[in-house]
Amino acid sequence: MKPLHLMLPLLFVAQMAQATDLFDLTGEWRGNGAIVSEPGQPGREGRCRITAIPLVEGKEIRLKGRCATDQGSAELSMRFVLYPGGILAGGIASSTQPDSIQFDGRLEGDVARLASRKVVDVDGLRGTSNFTLTITDASHFRLRQWLVPEDGSAAVGMVDMAFIRVP
Repeated sequence: MKPLHLMLPLLFVAQMAQATDLFDLTGEWRGNGAIVSEPGQPGREGRCRITAIPLVEGKEIRLKGRCATDQGSAELSMRFVLYPGGILAGGIASSTQPDSIQFDGRLEGDVARLASRKVVDVDGLRGTSNFTLTITDASHFRLRQWLVPEDGSAAVGMVDMAFIRVP
């Protein structure tokens, strides 16, 4: 039998291998960060709880849950599909919006990068919604969403949330 101190690094490496990209996520996750409800307003402290549900191993996943700030809460559902060559399609629906937003992009190792297929309108500011989900390690990922206005003005951060796996 190997001493425990020799086994711990092996256990750590095995755990790290569990989440190498978006499609490896499973289980419950808790997030904290900033959510902007209106362009031009400061980000508010936000919290999210989501469940990662693999639908087709390595090719399709759903993230579903709820996010909240001091202004209220919203149900959230995201679905991502991986196609050959790292091409990624996704959709995000929120209980605060009448329509879902469809995205196209790429999976580049541990980072999913997507942009909205159509121009979106956020309280009168129109532009392209951009989204990244970066796997930091087996227990952490970061989700960012921002709007690039079609008038050429500076990008507006909408969500910056760090997630940790719930044990």
